Amino acid sequence: MSRLSILLLLAAISLRARSAVLQPGMQAPPLSLSQVLQSGANTHVTWRELRGKTVVLEFWGTWCAPCIADLPHLNELVGTSDASKVTFISITDESPSVVQNFLAKRKMAGWIGIDRNGETFKRFGVRQRPTTIIVDRTGHVVAVTRPEVLTKEQILAASYAKPTIVSARVAPTPPVPVLSASNVIVGVSLSESKPDTPYSMSHSRDGSMQMLGATAEDLLTWVFNVKPDRLVWSGSVPKQTYDLHAALLHGQDNETFPLLRKTVELGLHIRAEVKTQEHSVLVLKASDRTKGLLTPTVTSSSMYGYWQGKVHMVNGSMDAFAEALETAFGQPVVNETGISGSYDLELAIPSGDPVEGGKVLCANFGLSLAREDRSIPLLFVTPVTEQP
Repeated sequence: MSRLSILLLLAAISLRARSAVLQPGMQAPPLSLSQVLQSGANTHVTWRELRGKTVVLEFWGTWCAPCIADLPHLNELVGTSDASKVTFISITDESPSVVQNFLAKRKMAGWIGIDRNGETFKRFGVRQRPTTIIVDRTGHVVAVTRPEVLTKEQILAASYAKPTIVSARVAPTPPVPVLSASNVIVGVSLSESKPDTPYSMSHSRDGSMQMLGATAEDLLTWVFNVKPDRLVWSGSVPKQTYDLHAALLHGQDNETFPLLRKTVELGLHIRAEVKTQEHSVLVLKASDRTKGLLTPTVTSSSMYGYWQGKVHMVNGSMDAFAEALETAFGQPVVNETGISGSYDLELAIPSGDPVEGGKVLCANFGLSLAREDRSIPLLFVTPVTEQP
């Protein structure tokens, strides 16, 4: 696939690129914690006091289901790390009383920082939870990652001042420059990955992102916002993996996502088109007892998804629940429960098994899954022959 590397500059929109956010290699910004729990006499923490130690910052919340799911792993890392060399600080913007009530029910090792005004979240550019940031003993950021992929070896590497750690979901500095000219706001590049590049995807607060070691399916599902089970391929699927880098601006999806889609189509030599067509799906239906078994949400924050064998949902609709089930089963799921509102739930669902999954749904929420035909949007992908 010759001349695959593509760089597109969009000059038709008069918006300015924003400043870069926290990246590995940068000096860690000041901590602004009003209180530090479980730290003994250290009620306030500064980088001067922490100098000489590797610091693992975990940005979390008591309402965050994936944060809670990762607690056993983090507790194990705290327990197996040398406290004289490594300090773990879990930072939340909730009140001390909310955190203390949580700690009365669940064990959480390490220090817990209270960022009541959210200033530390802002300084570190954290927008998603959980987010893990490793700071080395000189006060420089080593990695921006997530707790489920954090290992003892990575922490040890930072303790001995080794180079920047890059693993799944870690965000190294992107090679694509953010152009500062007022009439150029977007830079996008797509190229084949080096052999054995592990998959990772990261975003920065200023809108820049990168996807490394991505398959054609990874690229298409993201830029077209479709599930893998809704891809319809005509011809062979590309076997290569790719690196996508983009410098974008938030709030401009109507302009930037068409550019990303065109970049992927050109790079993969394909044409992709969304069409609505009748297709076999799993229809999610409710019974008379379903709504009474659901737990209405108590938070304004929202998240949902399927990981570690469970559907997790906070402040999510039944449409969101159906989407999480679609990830679990790898088959299209359509919500026809007729239930409105937002709910919190956590439910173990067997991956790829809608029969057993249907039994779990029925037992817990009086829900059922029926195999029926429905008109749903599908992404049709066809190869484009290169012209000589």
